[in-house]
Amino acid sequence: MIIPYRKYIWMDDKIIEATQIDENIFSQGLTIYEVIRVIKGKLLFLEDHLKRLENSAFNAGFQLSLSQMEVTRRLYEMLKANGTPDGNIELDVNYRYDHFSKQTFIAWYIPYYYPTEEEYRQGVRTRLFYYERKHPNTKYKNIDLKEKVKIFIEENKIYEALLVNDGGVITEGSKSNIFFIKEGQLYTPPISKVLPGVTRQKIIYMVHQQNIYLHEEDIYVKSLNTYEAAFLTGTSPKVLPILLINEQRYNVNHPLLRFVMKSYDELIENYLNGKL
Repeated sequence: MIIPYRKYIWMDDKIIEATQIDENIFSQGLTIYEVIRVIKGKLLFLEDHLKRLENSAFNAGFQLSLSQMEVTRRLYEMLKANGTPDGNIELDVNYRYDHFSKQTFIAWYIPYYYPTEEEYRQGVRTRLFYYERKHPNTKYKNIDLKEKVKIFIEENKIYEALLVNDGGVITEGSKSNIFFIKEGQLYTPPISKVLPGVTRQKIIYMVHQQNIYLHEEDIYVKSLNTYEAAFLTGTSPKVLPILLINEQRYNVNHPLLRFVMKSYDELIENYLNGKL
């Protein structure tokens, strides 16, 4: 069973009190989902998350039965019922092909971990994990990957596992995207091979606005020692420096990395203040 982090959840057409959620809801059909951060009572970059949810549904062969406006309304009702605390919420849509194309919407506050000030200052440790996702552009529940990565992270005492495909190419983190820095330029895996993260999208837009050159290209394991710095991006970590990939060490105080971190925090503030 899944135990919600807060008292109230949204399920289909109701905001209800739930002491637990039946995990069997997700055991049949396909479940696409989004994790959205709540800051100061606002769902961060909600429009981008809902657009990606629609794209995930399209890639999976169906169309969402609720509009973005209706989903937004119900999410904020759920937040209000819980007192609108900061944190992360998960929005799931379970689609049953074999049950008259039934769609079940469910959203609730989930446990979260945000990096500490020390981790932002000193960077985090990561390791390579050889696994290739079959549908990288679709954000769907992959229980097999989740369980394997959880064990791998715990056993190695690391922050994140970096996925490597059969061609020796690093694609993304298990729950994040990845960027590298070399000679004043940014490098990140091509969108065809990764989940198009909302934070990733914002970073790419931001660096283009700053006339910083960005390469979207394959990042080979054998080339890891050619980069000066590296960082993760995601809903919870925002922009997080990488100290180590396996035994390869990176500069966590690289000026361009620190500039990207600062600029992204400013982007968040502008969004929350209605300036975007």
